[in-house]
Formats: sequence, structure tokens, C-alpha cells
Amino acid sequence: MALIDSLKFVQVIIDEANRLTATPEDVLVNKCFVGRAKKLEYGTIPIMDARTDMALACGDSIVIPYGHNPQQFLISTVPLADQTPGNATIDDVLATKTCWVNGLLITGAMINNGAISHTLNAGEQYTVGKGYHNGSGIVKAATLADQTVGTAVDEDIRAGKIAWVNGVELVGSMTENPTVTITLQAGGEYTIAKGYHNGDSKIKAASLSSQTPGNATANDMAVGKTAWVNGVLITGAVPIILAEEHILPLNGVFEIPWGIHGGLGTVTQDIKTITGMVITPAFRDQTIDTTDRYFTDNITVTGIDTMNYSKTSDVYTGIGWTADSITAGTAKLKLSVDNWHDQLTTNIYQIAPKYTIGGTEITGDNVVIVISNLSTNLAVQKINLDYNITVTLKLDPDTNAHVFIFEFKGDKNGDNVSQLFVNVQNLLKFRQYGDDHDV
Repeated sequence: MALIDSLKFVQVIIDEANRLTATPEDVLVNKCFVGRAKKLEYGTIPIMDARTDMALACGDSIVIPYGHNPQQFLISTVPLADQTPGNATIDDVLATKTCWVNGLLITGAMINNGAISHTLNAGEQYTVGKGYHNGSGIVKAATLADQTVGTAVDEDIRAGKIAWVNGVELVGSMTENPTVTITLQAGGEYTIAKGYHNGDSKIKAASLSSQTPGNATANDMAVGKTAWVNGVLITGAVPIILAEEHILPLNGVFEIPWGIHGGLGTVTQDIKTITGMVITPAFRDQTIDTTDRYFTDNITVTGIDTMNYSKTSDVYTGIGWTADSITAGTAKLKLSVDNWHDQLTTNIYQIAPKYTIGGTEITGDNVVIVISNLSTNLAVQKINLDYNITVTLKLDPDTNAHVFIFEFKGDKNGDNVSQLFVNVQNLLKFRQYGDDHDV
């Protein structure tokens, strides 16, 4: 610098000395200046390193160092959306609380449930409510004892069945009773057994009709008396007969009135009597006067040796053949004979054929047959009748009946016999009178 200029500079400094305030801390390092000290000094302000533009995130900071910035650079902030990335919505944030998500302020809508306390019984469920829980809530199961409160014991439960009472498992011991059907008679009783019954058992009283069987009617009981018959109450209708005395004439009749008699009434008959007697049979009839009399002894009839007989007109007809043109054949007649029970009767039969030839009825000769039953083994008898008819007589061994077997041997002379009958008539039967059969 030229001296003159230096002098001018000095003069300026002298003139402006009172205005100089710079110190070394106010001047760039190594730069010479005259300042407040009014002498030549060198500055101490350091030169900063050159910097590029930068962005600051929320909460970040940058310290601008002491010194001189040799180059301009830009300091900016990171966008809030970039600093608050997230996916929360208002339902994810507690109600009334705010937050920033993707650069937006969100006010929460999540319900604040606080501390929930709930006790579950067996089989129940609890739905945890949507929203915020503070971690102090409790959901617990009720104790089994609390859920199975009861008073039953094993004897109150069917045998083999399981139940829980006051938290304890019980196996039933109640007696199982079988199904029964009981019919009780009047005055009877039936004890219902202790224990379980399935509801199908029946205890019934027998019907009154089944317990009062009978056949009595009102006409079988005294008037005014009552009784039960076949379940029906019957009032008697039989009158009570008072004791009376009645006297009957001989062969008189006393009509006993309908009713119940006490057994003290009397019926008296006063008749004449006659003692016993002996009667000797005679040729003519004898009359014993018994009019209005009562025999007090026996009547004896003396015995005689004679015959007892009976005439009969019994005719057994229609035994034979009735065809318009008859041929040879047999017919049978079986007669049950009253032999007075001892087979000692003698029977006399008359047999006669009766036939029709050319429209003319002809009666053949009669044949008389005498049969004695003194022996039950009657010999076979064969007798030839008129017009080619043979009769065979036998005795039925089981019934002692007389069996007549007629055999027609055919036309004797080639005649056209259109009808043929044999008539059998029991003429007489007799036996000895006074035998043991009459006793």
C-alpha cells in the first residue's frame, strides 16, 4: 500500500476510532482488521465446512456451528405423513384419545371397557365385548359346588344312576321296584315298596260284582232284608209266615203259602186206621174197605200157582219190499221185548206175508211162532212162509231182542210181484205168576 494511502487509512481509523467495535471474534479467521482495540488484529471466526441441503424429522435438530458458512444450504422438515405411517383407524384408538396416522389427526372411537368381571356357570359362555380392556377384568367359571346345589343323597337317586350334588358325584342306590298289577279284594291291602316305581304298576280294587257272586234274587230273601249279589244290592221280598196250626181232612191238601216259615207252624191230620190183614186170592174180586182209613200194618196176599199173561195186539207192518218190480233180497225186523227184567217170559208171534200181484193184494197163510226165553241162547229157527219167503229167528246177544230176518227168494211161479210185506203180531206173552220178579 502506498504510504499516502496508508496514512489516509490511518487517518480514517483515527477519525472513526470511536465507531470501531469489532473484535477478533467478529472477523473471519486470519483476516486483519482494526477494531475496537484500535490496532491491527486478525479475526478468529472459523470457516465452517461446506454442507448440502438436509431434511429434519420431527424431534430432530441441527446445530449451526460457530463460524462462517462458506456455502448456502437448505434445511427442511420431513413431511408428517412420512413420519407417522400406520394402519390404525378410529376403532383402533381408545375413545376421546387422539393420534396421528399417515399425517392425519385421528380421534379414537374404541369403547373403554375398563375391568370386566363375570362368572360363568356350566354350559354358559361370555362374549368379550369389543373395545379396550385394561387387563384387570376376570372371567371365571363358577365352582361345581355352586352350580350343583342340592339336598339329594344316594338313596334319593335310582340305583346305578349318577348325579352331582354340591360338587360331589353321587351314584344312586334307590331300590328299583318291578312293574306289578295287584287286584285287592275287599278288606285287603298292599304295601307300596320303598324305592323307585316306573309308573306302570296298578293297584286296583276288585269289582264288587266279582266279590259278591251269587244267584239269590229278591224272592230268595226275607222281606226287608238286604244283601249284595253280583255287585247289586237286593232287598228281600219273601214274606215272613207266622206260626199257624192247620187240621187236614183225609187226603186233604194244605197249600203252604209262599214265604219264610219259622218252623213252629203245624199241619195235623186225624184219620181212622186199620190194622194189617191177610187176603186169600179167590176166583171173584174181593173188596177191602179202605175208605178214609190208614193201614197201620201190612197186607199179606197168599200165593197161588198160576200163570200171568198179557194179550197184545201189537202189529209190526211194512217190513219188506215196496219197489214196483221187486227182486230177491232180505229185510230185518228187530223187536225189543219186555221180559219183565228176568228173561222168563214166553212170547207167541203170528207172522203172515202180504203181497200184490197184478194189482191184487193177497194175504198169505199165518204162521205162529212160540219163543221161550228160558234160555238166552235161543237156537236159530228157520221157517218157510208162503210165497217163497223164509224167516230166520235169532236172539240179539246184547239186548236179548228178537230179530226176524226175512228172505225173499223171488217169484215162485213167475208172477209179477209189485209189493211185498210181512206182518208180525205179538199175540200173547205169559209167565209163571208169583215169582221173585213180583217182589
